[in-house]
Amino acid sequence: MHSTPTMADLIQGCEAEKLHLSGAIQPFGSLIGVHEGRITHASANCDTFLHRSASELLGSSLELQFPMLFTLLEEFAQETQPFRYQALRLDDKRIEVKISRSNEGYIFDIESYHNDPAALSHFDKFDLLFAPQLEIDLPHYYTQYVKSLARLSGYDRVMLYQFQEDFSGKVIAEATVKEIGSYMNLRFPSSDIPKIARDLYMLNPSRTICNTEAPSVPILALDDTPIDLTYSDTRSVSPVHVQYLQNMGIHASFSIPIIISGELWGLLAAHHLSSKHLASSTRHQCSSLTKTFELGLKNFYAIHKMHYYDEIEFLIGNIINSIEKQNSSEASFSANAHAIMNLVGASGFIYLDHHTIFSKGTTPNAEAMEQIDDYFLSKPEEPLLHSNALMHDGMITGHYLGPLGVLGAKVLQSGRYKRCYWFRDEVIEAYEWAGNPNKPVVENAGALMLSPRRSFEKWIEERRGYAKSFNSFERSSAMKFLRQLSRLF
Repeated sequence: MHSTPTMADLIQGCEAEKLHLSGAIQPFGSLIGVHEGRITHASANCDTFLHRSASELLGSSLELQFPMLFTLLEEFAQETQPFRYQALRLDDKRIEVKISRSNEGYIFDIESYHNDPAALSHFDKFDLLFAPQLEIDLPHYYTQYVKSLARLSGYDRVMLYQFQEDFSGKVIAEATVKEIGSYMNLRFPSSDIPKIARDLYMLNPSRTICNTEAPSVPILALDDTPIDLTYSDTRSVSPVHVQYLQNMGIHASFSIPIIISGELWGLLAAHHLSSKHLASSTRHQCSSLTKTFELGLKNFYAIHKMHYYDEIEFLIGNIINSIEKQNSSEASFSANAHAIMNLVGASGFIYLDHHTIFSKGTTPNAEAMEQIDDYFLSKPEEPLLHSNALMHDGMITGHYLGPLGVLGAKVLQSGRYKRCYWFRDEVIEAYEWAGNPNKPVVENAGALMLSPRRSFEKWIEERRGYAKSFNSFERSSAMKFLRQLSRLF
């Protein structure tokens, strides 16, 4: 007897979808795959873009069929980057080619070349070079970016979508035409952009979907070996995502990853009410403008980080100096408890070592604290512990009414651990989602599967059981404080 899959099981199945092995492309371009100079894969629409049928191409020599593509491949094979764009002339027409690595061979994405008249304004790029100095200036900077992208791309809705710690996302800036609704300040669950899709965004400069109603074009092959479309611009679209966009009333989309410090910070997401093919030259300009925006954000974060750590160094220095003047560890903590809590914005603090226990503010009861401490000590390889949902994260069992956020730091000294814990109380928040984030489950051919939600109207969730998360700066400050403290006693 088979058990009914849970929502978590269904989401995990969605995460496991092999988007890069779809075996098909979108019809705005064509594709050929090459291994050891021979064409091993060809999309069924090659005659439209390359004037040769897929059956004619399969098994033939790339050098004999397309000498200019063979020359490009020889050049690219000596390079280290994963892909390269190149404008070429094929017979009597210009094409744009993206060559990329796939499996042990190469892929060519081919599109018709369009010299799009859209152009970047000098001021668009110039303005984004100036990073905001203060956090209060960020919304204006975000709005500048989305408005510039909207002018350049011509999409009906252009959004700046920022990932949260749980990989859900929030729309933090938007530019729209009157005919389309707004998603400003609304959240989208992490399963809307599953991990495999986020991973693909980290590898490619943009992603375009020209027409959600256009059928995919199959890729024909010499054998059953699937072709890896990780770097393909024309890669087909997951049926679930097609349905998702259609439920929104969207027929075309365009997105650009925003990568800060090697992590996917967010996306530029553009929607259009009708089908739309964005010329490759314009896509490159949009990516170029995004790089400028990324540079501005990086500068802001670098300045913000420098100021933050300067202030923290000063505050920790004052606390350590004060502790050194006290006669005992108990007196040291009592005199500086509020300053220690304020280092990371906590409402409670506990210090533990083999002979000292100090507690101040809102802290867990003794039984719960023992569970948290045991959990932390059971992970010797992890110097930090942080959670904004102690009950959900399974650190505490049984009835519990204490603070729900914890930040712990530990250092090993003479074979024993010194530990500091900071705590935060529950914060009840109203989360505004774009539709109910609990995706509907439908039965398809006798199997349960996730279905994209049908409504994206604002749906408000009262979020309980969570505290405000401790951010990376606060986690670093906790570790810095404990290391300096451990030198004293």
